[in-house]
Amino acid sequence: MVSPVWSSHTATVGHTCALAKQGRQTVRIETIAGQLSTRGRAVAQGVKLGRPKIDGATERKVRKQLAKGVGILKVAKSLGLGTGTVQRIARELG
Repeated sequence: MVSPVWSSHTATVGHTCALAKQGRQTVRIETIAGQLSTRGRAVAQGVKLGRPKIDGATERKVRKQLAKGVGILKVAKSLGLGTGTVQRIARELG
């Protein structure tokens, strides 16, 4: 037989968990709504979003060094780029 104290404790914990879950969902929805409204406003004002693109000359330098067999880390460091950018270009080369 389950004691009445244990049953009320279990119910309280269950209720607290349900409230916490509802709170997390509310915060998530409000965060997404805020991000969408901010993004929409920025786009309407002509703001470019995302990381800046590298210029064509820099990309050509990356391709040339990669074709010579220089490693990704050395290419990135020598041109002041991130390794992810150099990896993307290397992947495009095939």
